[in-house]
Amino acid sequence: MIGLIIFVGAFLLFTVSLRRPAILAAVLILLTFLVSGMARGSIVPLFRPNEIILLLIFCVYVLRKTMAKQQAGDYPFNISFIDKGFLVLLLGTGIIPLIRTFYLSGGFQFKDIATYLGAVQYFLLYKIVSGVVKNKRDLKMVLYAFMVAGMIVSFLAILEALHVQFVEDLLWQFYPSAHLTKAQSYTRVVSILGSWGGLGAFCAIQILVCALLLFRHKGLIDSRLLYACMGLSALAFVPSVTIAPAVGLLIGGLYLFSERKRRKYIVLALLLVGIGVWVFWPFVQNRLTLQFGEVGNGELNLVPTTFTHRLMLWSEIYLPVIRQNFIFGYGADIPVEIGLGITTTQESQYFGLLYQSGVIGLLAHLAYVAIVFTGLLRTYKTDMGFNKIFAEISMVLLVMLSIMGIANAYFTYSGVGESLWLFYALSVCAYAVPTAEVKTGSKSIPAIARNPLKVFNVG
Repeated sequence: MIGLIIFVGAFLLFTVSLRRPAILAAVLILLTFLVSGMARGSIVPLFRPNEIILLLIFCVYVLRKTMAKQQAGDYPFNISFIDKGFLVLLLGTGIIPLIRTFYLSGGFQFKDIATYLGAVQYFLLYKIVSGVVKNKRDLKMVLYAFMVAGMIVSFLAILEALHVQFVEDLLWQFYPSAHLTKAQSYTRVVSILGSWGGLGAFCAIQILVCALLLFRHKGLIDSRLLYACMGLSALAFVPSVTIAPAVGLLIGGLYLFSERKRRKYIVLALLLVGIGVWVFWPFVQNRLTLQFGEVGNGELNLVPTTFTHRLMLWSEIYLPVIRQNFIFGYGADIPVEIGLGITTTQESQYFGLLYQSGVIGLLAHLAYVAIVFTGLLRTYKTDMGFNKIFAEISMVLLVMLSIMGIANAYFTYSGVGESLWLFYALSVCAYAVPTAEVKTGSKSIPAIARNPLKVFNVG
């Protein structure tokens, strides 16, 4: 039955994409955010549902691309700075550790491939989106899919926080996770993303993207949808009560606040978050009590317990182990096999890289960030229109996640990694240039040449 559904879905997608290729990206974005929190093997053995959807749509994309290439003839193959950054990341955090795992263990299991080559799924998403989005209509379709998915995730988080029974049943049946089992006792929510950290980061991304689009391009997405998405994301952000996404949102907010014309949007975002704090105060109060202690008992902590816990974890458990195999790391399961007996998570993107793939993996990740950020900055300075807008958004998100990565592996959280690579793709798409003409003196010149930002309503 599942095989038949997949076949019919692929056929329908292929048929529709013959006329509207961007439907592939829109469907992929919408479904990815809705099912990426499902457990591996819950529907199809070995795979997560979003991975099956990604492979299906990528096959349709390749087939359609092959047919178009045969009709139009060969065209030049370009490697973007995103491609280069991905290759560095894949080599250092995927290929080399996988080869070493094979050397030490005499083979590897599917979970090793899924762990080390996880970045491939983000790259395939990026290639699909950048390959089919060609104009403003395509772009709007993809952004609407992103916003609608975000509103669904946020709305379900709000209902979860209000203890609506059918939502809780939905999560337990289709989205079970370690965080969900602890959510009620910790007074937190996870929605359909499987973790409160992922939910908080995703909501922060939605808030910042909406604020930037409201300022940079009001005509691209209906303002009412942007305000609705921002409002729901702000409300859902609060009961996740995660510190790192709050810091990330503050960093993004400070960037927005640096330009006077954009300040009203960040003030609006903060007002919406403030309303969320008022509505979900028990969540905030419980988190503050856990982090700083109760007022009046004389045992208030000046430093949040989450920080002291991480400092203890890094200094007493992980650093001594990492020093023993600093170059290559230990892989995903090898430490247990050789008797180290580590059962805790690293609670850091960077300690996690050192632990799994050593300094090679960490340097590869940092090089990837540097390559991509440099390319985005160049795009922001030299390109116009949509590429400039989404290069700015991508840079804000990349900096935000890099700082948040100190506390956890936010680059790979469900909903977060996909969002980042989506905006990578939108920053390098080859958009069709408007042909509107404006007059200057006795000559007519393209509007894009006279005032590029005016054509796209930028600024």
